[in-house]
Amino acid sequence: MLVQQRSRSPRGLVLPGRFVRKGETFADAVRATLSEKVGIEDAVAEPRLLKMYDDPRRDQRGWVMSALHVLALPVQALADASGDLLAVDEAGRLADRRHLVFDHDDMLAAAVQRMRSHYEATPDPYRLLGNSFTLGQLRDLHESVLGEPLLKDTFNRRMKGYLTEKMVKGEPVREQETGGRPALVYVRSKDTELSQRERRRLLLPRR
Repeated sequence: MLVQQRSRSPRGLVLPGRFVRKGETFADAVRATLSEKVGIEDAVAEPRLLKMYDDPRRDQRGWVMSALHVLALPVQALADASGDLLAVDEAGRLADRRHLVFDHDDMLAAAVQRMRSHYEATPDPYRLLGNSFTLGQLRDLHESVLGEPLLKDTFNRRMKGYLTEKMVKGEPVREQETGGRPALVYVRSKDTELSQRERRRLLLPRR
């Protein structure tokens, strides 16, 4: 999770953001935040509006409404971003037990919970692996997002129902993985969010 150090009072760690200015939409403000405060000019994905925060008591400076947006990017896309990439724990809080100012702890937990729920239901829904990947790469990503190990064979069997082998000139593509023989490369065969029935069937088993 990318967080930044707030230099003005109240000082502390915060999620990136800024006020919406006159004549702007929320989308304009989000793009400006990414460009001006984070240093990302062209995100490969659109930020998703998750939740509005409008409790009059949430900000000691006065009544401030916040629109929480979520954007998931590959770590290499954040190499030059302004801020620190910090791990989160099972509850969606900072793993080092530090707190964010305002109600950003709650925002962080909400964003992590939403992302994890999506990764329970769909193979790499935020496309952090790009358009093609091996099952090993896919499982590593899902374990990283969910924060716990998954059963390899069951994971592979369930995911294969939503994937198709990548073919070049009629032959399946393989990719060398660390410590093993070349693995098959897959692409998504379903590009939409799964139904509730499919979600229940795909719920991933833990070790």
